[in-house]
Amino acid sequence: MLISDRCAGGAIGGEAAARATPDGYTLLMASSSTMSINPHFAAKQSYDPQTSFSPVILVGYATNVVAVHPSVPVRTIRELIALAKSKPGEISFASNGTGTISHLTGELFQQQSGVRMLHVPYKGAAPAVIDVLAGNVSTMISNPTAVVPHIRTGKLKALGILGGQRIDVLKDVPTAVEQGYKEFADVIEWYGMVAPKATPRSIINQLNAGLTKVLMLPEVQERIRALGMTPSPTTPEEFDKQIRADHALWGRVVRQAGVKAE
Repeated sequence: MLISDRCAGGAIGGEAAARATPDGYTLLMASSSTMSINPHFAAKQSYDPQTSFSPVILVGYATNVVAVHPSVPVRTIRELIALAKSKPGEISFASNGTGTISHLTGELFQQQSGVRMLHVPYKGAAPAVIDVLAGNVSTMISNPTAVVPHIRTGKLKALGILGGQRIDVLKDVPTAVEQGYKEFADVIEWYGMVAPKATPRSIINQLNAGLTKVLMLPEVQERIRALGMTPSPTTPEEFDKQIRADHALWGRVVRQAGVKAE
């Protein structure tokens, strides 16, 4: 059984998966939000995302797009930073909500570039995009899925990809690294599969091998790339390293920005 973490911030799916029999028949499709970000905000939970699961495989990742309303007089990330520095606290950025990866990526962007922007949180990506399209908010840093259709129609301008590689759905948009900002190379939003903690290592290895074969199929990779993601199957050890690195990264961002859960 495959359980998703997309309900109640991952709490319901995560609890069910953590309590499942560790026999390899139950997996949780987890995300960087539930495994590496939410632990910095969650109060008492019946499970710990960092200790209740065994990583199986990283399925894929997405790099965020820096997009602005067409009226904003910038064309690159460098120009956006210069504009924000000239108007401290005046350039606004929308997020999917306080403590979401879109919010924390915006906070990281400010910390790394030395700018101060106005955070405008929404309840999800849809209302955030609507207000940026209307020009009520200047910019947003978003998963490609939410903004690519509007970039293609010219209703939004893409300034860059916060990552080290260009993405298939926006091949002409340069990365932050290409624009001279190497510090954004490893900022990703990932999805992967984890199993209950006591799942035997032999089963974890079997699952990893089987899933790797599936994720390497051309038709599967094409579907993943169409979502604005990069398929990236890993070993369990590599996935564990990614989870822990992101947990440390977002923990530093949360503490430095003083973000509190709503």
